[in-house]
Amino acid sequence: MATSTDHPGRAYAGVIDVQTHYVPPEARRLLHDVEVAGLSRTLEPDSPICTLDARLLAMDEAEVDVSVLSMAPIGTVPDERLRQAICRAANDGLLEACAAYPQRFVMAAALPFPDAAAAHAELLRISGEASLRAVQIVAQTTGYRPDIGFDAVFSLAADERLPILLHPAAGIADLSPAFDDYGLSSGMHAMVSHALVASRMIQSGLLDRIERLELILTHLGGILPFLIDRLDSRNTGPALYPPSHYLRTRVHVDDCGYPAGPALQLAIDTIGVERLLIGSDWPSRPIAPALDAIRNMHLGEAGERAVMGGNAARWFDPATPRRQYSSVG
Repeated sequence: MATSTDHPGRAYAGVIDVQTHYVPPEARRLLHDVEVAGLSRTLEPDSPICTLDARLLAMDEAEVDVSVLSMAPIGTVPDERLRQAICRAANDGLLEACAAYPQRFVMAAALPFPDAAAAHAELLRISGEASLRAVQIVAQTTGYRPDIGFDAVFSLAADERLPILLHPAAGIADLSPAFDDYGLSSGMHAMVSHALVASRMIQSGLLDRIERLELILTHLGGILPFLIDRLDSRNTGPALYPPSHYLRTRVHVDDCGYPAGPALQLAIDTIGVERLLIGSDWPSRPIAPALDAIRNMHLGEAGERAVMGGNAARWFDPATPRRQYSSVG
């Protein structure tokens, strides 16, 4: 197990996968008969997303040291009480998994959005847990509006040194039914809706209001790196700086779903290799392609080591207590 020294982000020499999904037993039970877009009604107890043994084997085969566990990125559960119960069960199960394998797993919290007060209460409930290292927010469950209480949740996350791990909802085309056909829901809608919520957060001035808050955008931030120059030239939001400033100073992205090539190079050119992370989306995807993509980009020894784990270690190295992390950098 690789460990860090005085500066975890630079010294860490292992591999950290920041995006893997797990549905703990009680959360699985609560979800089994619920119609939730993006998640099959049948969650078998021995399926990879519901067990730990298969993921540990996959991690060992890919030579991954640490995985960040997060709940399956489901959309909004309509029933308020059930939504809260699912998130509570998910977080308790994630914590149990981390306690069972403290050198292999850390976790990102699941919060019952869009209820901001309930989300704040759930984050506060588990905020003292050592293995809690991020807050996962599914883009479709917020849309992000600064006027309905979300900032209190983000302020608590920032105070606790927890980055926001923003993920598109699986299988949901809420922007338009035109995305329903031809695989466009996953192939295009997820990337558009994901980038839209990230842009709303950035251009609303959220990162100015909460100075220690940082964002991790899965899937290269969707279409955000491609559009950043256009967003800069057309931005009318209250943010103090152009969107590109925040992308290069307060945002990280993972490489999930992108092989070595132009898209990955564009993200590196836009935000810098020091802000790129490994994200596999396991078990929806195998782990190896996320690692192979970086190896095939020929970033040099230092650049490859940084992306494989050094960049992520500032939050996700189990050997470094969360309170020792620098707030922004």
